Amino acid sequence: MIRFPNLEFIMQYVRAVGALFVSTTFTAVGLAQQFTYNAAALPAQNIWTDGVVLVDVDADGDRDIVFANGSSYGGTGTAGAQPQHLFLNNGSGSFVAAHAQLNVANFNAKMVIAEDFDKDGDPDLMYASGSTGSPPRILVNNGFGTFSDETGTRIPTFATNPRSFCVAAGDVDDDADLDVVLTDGGTFGGIASQAFLLLNNGAGVFSNATATHMPVDLYNAQDVTLFDFDADSDIDITLSGKGATGKRSRLYLNDGTGHFTVNTVLDALGTGSTYEIDWAELDRDWDLDGLVQSISGINEGVARNDGVSSPVVPTTFPSPNGSDDNEMAGLDYNNDGRMDVLIGSLGSTERLYRSDGIGLWTNDNAAIQAQADATLDLAIGDLNGDGRHDFVTAQGESGNFTNKVYMNNGPIDTLAPRFLRRPKGTIKNPQTVLHCQVQDAIMDDGYVDNYVVTYTYVTTGVGAGSGGGQAFHQGCGQWRAEVPSPVGTATITISWTATDQAGNSSGLSYSLP
Repeated sequence: MIRFPNLEFIMQYVRAVGALFVSTTFTAVGLAQQFTYNAAALPAQNIWTDGVVLVDVDADGDRDIVFANGSSYGGTGTAGAQPQHLFLNNGSGSFVAAHAQLNVANFNAKMVIAEDFDKDGDPDLMYASGSTGSPPRILVNNGFGTFSDETGTRIPTFATNPRSFCVAAGDVDDDADLDVVLTDGGTFGGIASQAFLLLNNGAGVFSNATATHMPVDLYNAQDVTLFDFDADSDIDITLSGKGATGKRSRLYLNDGTGHFTVNTVLDALGTGSTYEIDWAELDRDWDLDGLVQSISGINEGVARNDGVSSPVVPTTFPSPNGSDDNEMAGLDYNNDGRMDVLIGSLGSTERLYRSDGIGLWTNDNAAIQAQADATLDLAIGDLNGDGRHDFVTAQGESGNFTNKVYMNNGPIDTLAPRFLRRPKGTIKNPQTVLHCQVQDAIMDDGYVDNYVVTYTYVTTGVGAGSGGGQAFHQGCGQWRAEVPSPVGTATITISWTATDQAGNSSGLSYSLP
């Protein structure tokens, strides 16, 4: 995650008990050529890339780029091994190669995520290892952007190695460390397979809890996202991929302890070409809705979340649409407080759909400089510190495999993160765990690095006290705080503050019971 250098400054934004405040600044929409391709930002490349993440690996306050490279979808066990790439940011959005700092042999990578798995304050890397069949690869950061491959000591062995196109992180058992779920069956056509759950021991060492915590469910999955689907403050699991008719997507609901059961509310969502579903709050009902690649044929769209008792409601975007794409993400690109959708297109130029906040969508492709290429993934973040959200695309499958940086010359981000829910919970002994759900301008694969959440608390009764700190991100905008509450605690008042990288801040306070 981004290191914010002044936590004390952030804490000043906490407001009085009962306050709920957000910024209300709005700007015009539909800016032409808002995103321009900067061909000079990256050194020349020519390698099949499947995944990308933006993360400050070297603790210098800017976002670097990590690409996951793998040359084939295959399934032979030999195709696809490639060198992995790290590009360091000079602070102004220009990058230099630092691949040697990854210290990893060539392998077939299909996705990379960046999280602090060992809880030492710096981001580590984990890769989905693709169709060649191997465990997820974990690279541990020394704090300054030099990594060591510790897969052999941190990742369990598998009876049959998974062929994984996707790995996602989230705190499924509510113990303030990041667990991971990875898909299996990763060939071009896909194979119905069991998804795996790996639990973190708190120090970045994982155990395979699939047999005891996951439903037995063979599903042809390529993508996985961890987030709270049903608004009960625990992290659920959603899968998508080349599923069979009647089981296009899957939802596994958490019982609060990290044990999962199948819910069928997503089964009809998508098509045989739905390789990804991302999630963001789209319709002001405070739960997370689906951003669905190939929701109808090969046309993109969204799906409204109405809870676990009603199937999601699909909407297909207006034309131009449909290029058998692989990647979607939520981005409020015009700074109007509504989550729009950015699409990385496989067979066309990148696309944008602008939301009016009540379910109507307008194509705004003209806002992106047209570059016909084959995008398999993208990542969003402020690359030059100007308060605007830029994006990077990963190129593979066809074309000349030139990954691209697009700089944003549109409106500066002036809107604070929004608190979507305020679950109150109950006082428990000896501590009370509280959660909140937040959304800022970016929602992409459940990853958050553009804002932080802090909290303060005051308790009354036996052991009365106060304190605070930085909340723990559990996945897709859900945050966690622990408050000491020994027997006899009468009340807890908690104040949350969400502050983004541009300094925009909002808060939420309430009391228990």
